[in-house]
Amino acid sequence: MLEPSISNIVKKIQSTDQKYNYDEIFFDWIKAMFYVYANSCNKDGYEDREEKFNRLVEKHGAKTMQMFYECQAELVMLFEEKGIDDYLGKIHHQLGVHNKMKGQFFTPFHLAKMMAETQVSEVIKELEKGKIKITDSACGSACLLLGMLAVLKEKGINYQKNIMLVCSDLDENAIQMAYIQLSLTGVAAKCENKNALTGETFGSWFTLGALLF
Repeated sequence: MLEPSISNIVKKIQSTDQKYNYDEIFFDWIKAMFYVYANSCNKDGYEDREEKFNRLVEKHGAKTMQMFYECQAELVMLFEEKGIDDYLGKIHHQLGVHNKMKGQFFTPFHLAKMMAETQVSEVIKELEKGKIKITDSACGSACLLLGMLAVLKEKGINYQKNIMLVCSDLDENAIQMAYIQLSLTGVAAKCENKNALTGETFGSWFTLGALLF
């Protein structure tokens, strides 16, 4: 198999039937992955997610769903072989989907890592006392959290054992992107579709890592 890359995924999405725009195809791919990962470790809402997944199958058909599966497999390999990165953020940027996300800003990953470098010594100091929780109330695709995990991993810190992430975003697409990527790092996390200003929560999901934390 070819070496996994963001460009491979972008090309697969762009090669689909033009019945739907790239943004709709991209976010339906996100939803398909989210329903699968969330249903693997969250009982609440299981049947609803399963029904929504089946509706995606009916909407797109076998050919596009196969493409979704291939893109998912490549995304998994990116995390395994290339390391932690905001891959979904980069893919959606290359597709031009970011133009559809009005009022939202996605941090470039190299900046996320630079910011993490300025804070990591304090995080390591807290880890010496025991397990810790890191929060982000406007996480987007989890770029900043992924940046911190990447820096901790480079320093030999076992974040899967000692760190619990709690993140939220008002945008459903964004929090689903975050959930998928954090799931693929193996970190313990609780992701919430939430209005940080009012406190209203529309959904919350644990990663598999959280069940093992």
